[in-house]
Amino acid sequence: MACAFACWFVFADVNRRFFIFDLPTAQALMYSKVVVRLDGFFRGHRLLLSIVAPVSVLALARGHTRAGRAFLIAWLAVGIAQVAPSILPALKVGGIDNNFTVIALWLLVVAGAGVGTVVGRPQQSSPDRRLLSFVLGCVTAGILVSLVRSSSHPRLTVSATAMR
Repeated sequence: MACAFACWFVFADVNRRFFIFDLPTAQALMYSKVVVRLDGFFRGHRLLLSIVAPVSVLALARGHTRAGRAFLIAWLAVGIAQVAPSILPALKVGGIDNNFTVIALWLLVVAGAGVGTVVGRPQQSSPDRRLLSFVLGCVTAGILVSLVRSSSHPRLTVSATAMR
């Protein structure tokens, strides 16, 4: 009944229907951009986040706390409601990859929570726990290092004429 009311509420008014349904579907998707966008997504800190996020989800799901599983449900709900709609606009005619920042931030939230569950609690040390902690620590350090601009960036290098 609540779902029927929500659907009626969304589609009954012309203005709501325009902004929720008609406007996002007005432009056709360019499926030829998929490979280019995926290539851009799986580079740098986004690649590291897409590697560490599934490991963090497993660490939270396998944990023995109810709070970790409740966090995953809330995280997934935010992903469905806010992150999933930002995927398709990158494939539209004027779409660029700035929408992937929302996805990277969403993955960073679960990656931070996963690192916190592995590193934050004192537990019995086992080889697989140490390996998981080491991998998550290295990937987190890699994410932080990849966010720092390199010295080969044109704006950061100083030319010989500028030194005079």
